[in-house]
Amino acid sequence: MKKYLLMIEQWGLWVRCSRSVDLKARSSMLEVMQLVKPSRSIYPSITDDDALRVDRAIAALGKADQQLEEIIFLRFVCDYSMQQIAARFNASRDSVTKQLGQATGFVAGVLAARD
Repeated sequence: MKKYLLMIEQWGLWVRCSRSVDLKARSSMLEVMQLVKPSRSIYPSITDDDALRVDRAIAALGKADQQLEEIIFLRFVCDYSMQQIAARFNASRDSVTKQLGQATGFVAGVLAARD
């Protein structure tokens, strides 16, 4: 699981650094993406192929549960704190932490199944 969590973290950084890459992002997420400043001082340690694998796994998550997809996007791409995500969803921090665990577990499962 730790391997896949690192991949998800690096995917978020990769998205922030690769604004020109056309991802499956939905228009609702594009609004949030406009608020994210690209990070050019830190480069991701993930290949484009692996980043796209993670992106496809997150797209599969979005088909299953759009809110979990948004939570993972806000946490790893937008670098929102758990408190900021909780405020966005009018939920408790504990609830959002649990949902993030579900989201990362789902993505890790998809990635593991495709290894």
